[in-house]
Amino acid sequence: MKSIFLCLLVSALFVSSCDSAPVPDPGGTMTVSLVYGTDAGVSLYLGREEGPDQSWPYVMLLVQIQDASMNFTPTAVSALDTAITQYTIRKFTGAEIASLGEVEGLGAVTEKPTSGWATASAVEANCGYVVRFKHSYDVSAPDLPYYYCRMYVDQILTNVYGGMIGAKVKYQGPF
Repeated sequence: MKSIFLCLLVSALFVSSCDSAPVPDPGGTMTVSLVYGTDAGVSLYLGREEGPDQSWPYVMLLVQIQDASMNFTPTAVSALDTAITQYTIRKFTGAEIASLGEVEGLGAVTEKPTSGWATASAVEANCGYVVRFKHSYDVSAPDLPYYYCRMYVDQILTNVYGGMIGAKVKYQGPF
């Protein structure tokens, strides 16, 4: 009787451990390490601007860790050309991020949230995020569509003392 119980217990543990496999990453997935205090960011989209202001033709979305609270902060950036420097860019608002909480990998981020949008979100391991922005300087125009990208924090990066300094992020877009 004890051997039957032991076999059932081992079988149940094996089955439950098989169910927790991460969802595979979608095609086009990129991986990058973001570290607080650097200019590095996830460049989620680059292309020509839509809408009324065509004087800054290239628009991209940057997601960086820009504050000591270790939050993702998305920023839409428009540029005069693809050679982006401090002299050819201007930053503007309108980018938003929504945390989906803990998910089983980037491939598990499959839907766009209808609420929970914010201008910053805490960097958390094993969590999924969706970022959206309007591909135009005129972010208030109601008829312009949103563009979406998905992100997943694969790992928290720490310093030699164990303090958080950044994150290894997987992303894919447009989504």
